[in-house]
Amino acid sequence: MQIELSLINKLLTNLDNLKASGFKDISSEHTNVRESGYEGSFDEYEYYYSHLELPNDVFLKVVRQTDSYGDNEFTKSIQFVIPVIKEVTKFEAIK
Repeated sequence: MQIELSLINKLLTNLDNLKASGFKDISSEHTNVRESGYEGSFDEYEYYYSHLELPNDVFLKVVRQTDSYGDNEFTKSIQFVIPVIKEVTKFEAIK
């Protein structure tokens, strides 16, 4: 699968306001991360967006992170992603 560079440039011209560029929220996830050797922890947020000009099943993933004080949020990474469905086995007690 290929996406034209001109389309990528067009879609990513306004990272501060993706909705103004035509992106729609799909979902988000939050993780609190503790790293050894550091006091405190930082928060990591994953946001998933769709856009009409992207091929079907291609989404934009934006990972934002805060510092250990919970301040100074910044963009850690941006990726184009596709959904992967995985089967999960969960074991439960017999009732």
